[in-house]
Amino acid sequence: MSSQWAATVLLALSLSFAAGQSSPSSVPIGRISGIVLDEQGQPMEQANVCVSATSKNGTASNCSVMSDAAGRFQTQQLEAGDYHVFAVKEDDGYSCFGQCPGDPATISASSPMPSVVIHMKPRGGMLTGSVTNKLTGEPIRVFVLRYLGIQQNMSGAGGGGNGKLSLTLPIGTDIIFVVTADGYQTWYYSEGGNPLLRLSSGEKKTLDVQLEPIKETASN
Repeated sequence: MSSQWAATVLLALSLSFAAGQSSPSSVPIGRISGIVLDEQGQPMEQANVCVSATSKNGTASNCSVMSDAAGRFQTQQLEAGDYHVFAVKEDDGYSCFGQCPGDPATISASSPMPSVVIHMKPRGGMLTGSVTNKLTGEPIRVFVLRYLGIQQNMSGAGGGGNGKLSLTLPIGTDIIFVVTADGYQTWYYSEGGNPLLRLSSGEKKTLDVQLEPIKETASN
């Protein structure tokens, strides 16, 4: 996932988290702190630590906290309640589908500073590449990436811009992958006649996606 798109996603998550909080009269009383460890048990720096909370409006997450060079983090002040904590690092293949829902943590008057150790689970496969106009070769500014995992019955979507493709995919399942953009025909992944894509943990694959413009039909 591109840094620009990741920033957009994190901002959206932060806004939805704020909207899902309880009454404005509630008073923050504590914080959640801890450390993020990678798959080898080593501290992971610059991971986005996410705190999710469930309310009558659903589950919302805030991923605005980042781990430091020692892997440690501390959230902003939070209200009393039950939370889940996980971490993502999209550029390295660690996204929500592999790391959610995370570890539970409860803030209360008697325990205002709970601590958690986040152990990162195996990362996903990573798609990178370009999305261009098949006729002109120019980069397509706005497009949508969609995938469907066959065996694991999962789906997802991501966005992109400035002709740059970047997305983290589930592992251990065959994927149907498509790219769409306004004014262009849908592009379907296929390689050697095989329409299914399968990536292993941490595997990177580069795609050169060329979208064909939809021909305008002359009016009668």
